[in-house]
Amino acid sequence: MGASTIYRQYEYLTSRDLGYDPKNVVVIDKAKASARDVGLFRNELSSNSDIEVVSVFGGSGIDAKINADSTIHFNCDFVDGNFIPVFKLELAQGRNFSPEFHSDTTKAIIVNEAFVKEAGWDEPIGQLVKMWPFDGTGNRTVIGVVKDWNNTALTQAISPEAMIPDAGPFKDGYSTLALRIRPGSEARSLAAIESAYKKLFPLNTYEMEFQSEGLLRLYQSEARWKKIVFLASIVTGIISCIGLLGLTMITAERRLKELSIRKVLGATAQSIVVLLSGSFLRLIFVAMLVAMPLAWYLADLWLSRYPYRFNINWLMFVEVGMIVIAVALTTTVWQSIRAALHNPVGALKD
Repeated sequence: MGASTIYRQYEYLTSRDLGYDPKNVVVIDKAKASARDVGLFRNELSSNSDIEVVSVFGGSGIDAKINADSTIHFNCDFVDGNFIPVFKLELAQGRNFSPEFHSDTTKAIIVNEAFVKEAGWDEPIGQLVKMWPFDGTGNRTVIGVVKDWNNTALTQAISPEAMIPDAGPFKDGYSTLALRIRPGSEARSLAAIESAYKKLFPLNTYEMEFQSEGLLRLYQSEARWKKIVFLASIVTGIISCIGLLGLTMITAERRLKELSIRKVLGATAQSIVVLLSGSFLRLIFVAMLVAMPLAWYLADLWLSRYPYRFNINWLMFVEVGMIVIAVALTTTVWQSIRAALHNPVGALKD
């Protein structure tokens, strides 16, 4: 049951809808990338049809003032207008940043639904967010709301988040380049991206990964525990089967005369197999009744550390119970068949 729980939670974490599309997104570390760097990089790849969108982002946790100067702490992403298309974020309200609105760079902000909930806004569009240096020059107006999306591991709940089309208050907030490539063009795209990067930034180390691969890396602990518990379950099962097999052999040997008398009196081999196997199955059912409530409690306790988790249901216990019974029957039935097919004459003579 423990192995099943960990496996299902891992599958849930790695397959859950994150609120964006991480597939075919390449991320490249580029510390202190300027708007000029991003522009050069985008222009270098603009003629490549395999590169759909190029963006940049960075971020940090900051405080801002809202609602009559009440303070809210949130993650602020320093992005450009292509950030939302690259990650395919979905706008719940309002619009994206646009070069048609020149004031967006200095006056606009997009927030997520968690930010809206934390702020207690009924109508977020047009609300004022007062940012550093809090003298009015850092004020930004909400122009859009994106649906909540998990850009961190699902071991953490979604927190208030905002995006501004700027490199941050110290103009060094960009730290990562992000590109969405055409599906199926991985080999060509990666070669073109690497070539453009090394041409424009020869002094920088080229380090890239797919966003989807980076997400899997966040769950290394869960993946490791999945393997450990799975292997431990197999070892435990083998040891249990050896013990059960030994008990079956001893029981069959001790009851050999009884079984022989039953055969002489007309008992079929099938009824003898059911007799021997049934005695062990009754004990297994009792063991399951004792173990499963404890397994449910421990599984629920382990899952409580996750803000996002699958729901334990009774079908899991049915599946696990069927596996246990199948393994037990496989172990005991063949020895029961040997006892049932034994020649009763020899046993009765002894």
